[in-house]
Amino acid sequence: MPKAAAAAAAAAAAAAAEAAAGLSATHPAFYKASHNSWTCCWSGWLPACVSTCTSPFRFANATGTDVWAEPFTSAPSGNASSMSAWVAAVQSMFPVYKYGVNLFVMAYDWRLDVNSMAQTGQLQQLAQAILDRTSSSNRAILIGHSLGALVATQLLQLPDVRARVKGFISYAAPFGGAVMPISPGYAGELIPQALPGSVSPDVAGAEELVRKVVWNGLDKMASLAMLLPYSAAYANGTDTDPVVVRTPRRAYRVSQMATLLKDTWGWQQASAFDQVHTLDRLTASGPIPGVDVYCMYGVNLNTVTQLGFRVDLLKSSAAVPSSFQMTSGDSVVPIVSLRLCDRLTTGRTKVRRIRGVGGSHLDILLDPQVLLHTRRAIGVLRRSP
Repeated sequence: MPKAAAAAAAAAAAAAAEAAAGLSATHPAFYKASHNSWTCCWSGWLPACVSTCTSPFRFANATGTDVWAEPFTSAPSGNASSMSAWVAAVQSMFPVYKYGVNLFVMAYDWRLDVNSMAQTGQLQQLAQAILDRTSSSNRAILIGHSLGALVATQLLQLPDVRARVKGFISYAAPFGGAVMPISPGYAGELIPQALPGSVSPDVAGAEELVRKVVWNGLDKMASLAMLLPYSAAYANGTDTDPVVVRTPRRAYRVSQMATLLKDTWGWQQASAFDQVHTLDRLTASGPIPGVDVYCMYGVNLNTVTQLGFRVDLLKSSAAVPSSFQMTSGDSVVPIVSLRLCDRLTTGRTKVRRIRGVGGSHLDILLDPQVLLHTRRAIGVLRRSP
């Protein structure tokens, strides 16, 4: 993983001068949205509870206080080390970008689906942060990874934000959902896999304890329901309604995700499924007016397309999956979901499908090939009006 590169004296002087003079049209402000900014919540386990008296449901912490993410935070580090390395890589490629001046990381509450973010005001909070730092002559470049790319695309549905953004680079966006989010939700398995070591005490039964904590933490989490696969994403595939979960007594198809939620988490999560699961709207209209979109995602890696359980899924944490069926994708998101990003672009040259381990869902940001494509895309966008 690349280390933060030391900037040359001339580059540092140029960045300092730009900070003093304000942003210019030559060096557009640069924003990146990603759930990595809130990865610490996985280890801290901020308990999520939800009000059933309001619609849409509003997430809160254990004291009932609304949880909000500050749009711009200090330079990422620690659990967000991959983000820190990515920021360093961008600054190495383009020394004119200085973190906190014209390069920002946007944090958000990744427990919410994009509709709840809009309805509770958090999306507008993020939008205002962009509007406050841009102008019609100094438009931003917006970048998002995974769930962050979905949030970025939702932001671009707002006309005032769209007018201030010249380009959008999407990495590994699950526009069609994925099967993998079912595993942490129903079996208590953590993603990324490396995380359990940071939250598991070294005692007997710790692994099972962590699974129960994870399952409880994800109970009623709207973003998890939003990330489930949905029928429209498979409409043009060879199998338009594949089985995604198989248990001893039944098989759940893509069209039966609400039933799957009902059988595991109950009516509340199931009834909210249609409300939170509207990812198809993000790509339905095709290219985003006035915004140059680039899509980068991995292909040809084994990616889970079906989970098999030896037990029926009840309203409590289940055993881990006992079998898997695989398809092509980026190791987390299947190709049928990833390629929906192509609809937002204006040409095949703006779609980069990364073969091999460098395109894996969690590593794609720092793959040398992807960084090269990113450098070229940013270079083109910087030269555009």
